[in-house]
Amino acid sequence: MTDHQAPFDALALRSALGAFVTGVTVITTQDASGKPHGLTANSFNTVSLDPPLILWSQSKKAGSYDTFQQAAEFAISILAEDQIEVSARFASKQPDKFDGVTVERAFCGLPVIAGASAWLYCRTVSRVDGGDHTIYIGEILKIARSGRRPLVFGGGQYLLAQPHHAAMHSATVPTGARQRHAVQLCTPHMQRIAEELDITICAAVWGNAGPTLISWETGPTSVLPSFPLGLVLPVTSSATGKAFAASLPPATTGPFVERELAAALVPQAEAAQQWQATLAQVRASGVALHPPTRFWNDEMLITVACVAVRGSDADAIVAMSAVVDSALPPPVLERACDKLKEAAAKIERLLGFQAELTPAGFLS
Repeated sequence: MTDHQAPFDALALRSALGAFVTGVTVITTQDASGKPHGLTANSFNTVSLDPPLILWSQSKKAGSYDTFQQAAEFAISILAEDQIEVSARFASKQPDKFDGVTVERAFCGLPVIAGASAWLYCRTVSRVDGGDHTIYIGEILKIARSGRRPLVFGGGQYLLAQPHHAAMHSATVPTGARQRHAVQLCTPHMQRIAEELDITICAAVWGNAGPTLISWETGPTSVLPSFPLGLVLPVTSSATGKAFAASLPPATTGPFVERELAAALVPQAEAAQQWQATLAQVRASGVALHPPTRFWNDEMLITVACVAVRGSDADAIVAMSAVVDSALPPPVLERACDKLKEAAAKIERLLGFQAELTPAGFLS
């Protein structure tokens, strides 16, 4: 980390603080006349478990500021992942934020958001001056949980809360879920590489009909070639097919390879020899390449590099491919290959792959 002493503006500060991902809450109370008041806040946090204390902060310019200053109690609705509209409504300056929003009062007497992920009922313990905000500390008197996934906010946008599959040991994953687990492990790496290099990264699995495209991630400005999810790729003439064939048993890939080689324009013996040379090259380098081509009725000329991700039995479970505009300079593809190999190695460790257990002469 560098020692950055330069002054920062409000936008830069907001951006830096946005790197800290939070949940989203709606804080509610009512005034002396019983009129409900509420606002969206992601400045919510725990303070203590014994006694059970939480805090949140409110802008001194908020329309409901005077009400919360006088309120002896308040409720917190931790919003669920499908409640973005509720979050936006209570973050607005609309005169009646509760209009059209389903609320419940049975929980604690105060209005809380129906369908939220969790609810807390608190009494105000103290108010602390915090610059342009006031920090409220509340003691939790009552709690309830719906079990719904919470809404998440970070980097200036709403996010989805998903389990981090890197924390799940491969031994605990049922055999039938190995493929799905591997794809889930690949996804954050695919997103990172796509964003860093501004290219498209695809994932494929070996399906009943051969290599099958199941997901993709794109960079900030990269143009996605027009191929659909579920597309079945050829084995011998696609980078993905080559990567799978180099790291799956011949019994699995053989019928597909034989059928494709039989249709080759060169004698079958020569085609088979060339194919074995291709597999040897992929195993030696760890990357399967396909030269520039126009792909799937697209006008874009692309180059593809693919890396297989292997499981504990040394068989490929998923393959990640970098789809690069052939007009880009060669270093882009080279960096993509390096990053794919690095990501695959990390994922393979989580999947229990051990290189020393690989059959001799099958994979290098």
